[in-house]
Amino acid sequence: MCVRSDPVERKVAAAFAGDGILATLRVKVGGKDGVVTLTGKVPSAYEAMQAFRAAEQTPGVREV
Repeated sequence: MCVRSDPVERKVAAAFAGDGILATLRVKVGGKDGVVTLTGKVPSAYEAMQAFRAAEQTPGVREV
């Protein structure tokens, strides 16, 4: 289990976990002070955009 110290990072990870498609992806979420970094591989540009949009729309995120 990964301990997340940044509140925004936790919110984005929770948003991913609560989404059927995003929960199955191997995307790591990092974050600090409202800036979120997504790393990993996804099957297509569609899933990449879904991950980006979910992170971008999470309250407290200033930049992805």
